Amino acid sequence: MTKASDFLLISDLEILDIKNRLHIYPLNQIFAQLQLNCRTIKELGVENIILKPPSNSLFVIYNVIQELGLAYKLAEDIEAGNLAKNLINKVVLNPLQYPNIFAEEIHTALILIGIIIFKDMYGELFTTEEEAKIINFAEVTARKLWDRSFKEAWGRRKDNRWNHTIIGFCGLAIAATNLRNSLPEAQQWLETATQRIEGFFVEGITDNGLTREGLWYCSFVFKILGLFLRICRRQNLKLGPYFLEDKYGYKLDRLIEWYLYEAFPQGKYLNNLNDSYWDPHPPLWGYLILGSLRNPNLVAHVWEILVG
Repeated sequence: MTKASDFLLISDLEILDIKNRLHIYPLNQIFAQLQLNCRTIKELGVENIILKPPSNSLFVIYNVIQELGLAYKLAEDIEAGNLAKNLINKVVLNPLQYPNIFAEEIHTALILIGIIIFKDMYGELFTTEEEAKIINFAEVTARKLWDRSFKEAWGRRKDNRWNHTIIGFCGLAIAATNLRNSLPEAQQWLETATQRIEGFFVEGITDNGLTREGLWYCSFVFKILGLFLRICRRQNLKLGPYFLEDKYGYKLDRLIEWYLYEAFPQGKYLNNLNDSYWDPHPPLWGYLILGSLRNPNLVAHVWEILVG
């Protein structure tokens, strides 16, 4: 039985709609790649995935959890769902055994967000006892992030342009949103993290454009920040009278335009010059999440051109 979702990132009706269109291009190719990825994950096994060195594990656990979850829902792959569940339970029960996946605040935030979102979307996989342990893990890990923000460089207030230190605060914000009804101090975590995220909008996205490297890093941020903006809208969390996404909508829309201009051959993104990158695909994930909030039709068009 499906458990109620707190974040409502995707509804059962939306899942059903996707399942009904999995035979249609380009979803059929995307689905085939998802299934191939899951077969690779199953062959590797949980321990081999968790024990990757920090430099190689930044997005690995997060990606693995989400892909297994999608396979569980879209392909009704029970083995994939249970594999993700076992991976999460290993981390939740023995976090000190896997210091590599908590190496920096970015690693910690990604693990925290990945586990919280998986529990929210696929809660029926977990027993009541397992769910309680995940909530305790989220509380302990979020509190550590909060404490670290006062001691480490990423937590200091400064003029942060196109940097990814804000991901630590994104992790804290999503955890606090999940915990605020049961943990009094979570509201302070949420308010502080939201203020720091707003600082990223003010300082990190300049009015005069960004370097190509800046565009790349912004996409890295929006892989996570985009999820928080979605959660804010679903839960009616506003900064004053505005949703954070709407307050800085003019910047976000221009950011998408800048990326699209640089991503296509008539731009400069495909030229390996100066601080540019030769491949426009890595940033695409973040901009798809951001753009689907602002302009879903544009995102569908871009996906078709760059990926489909």
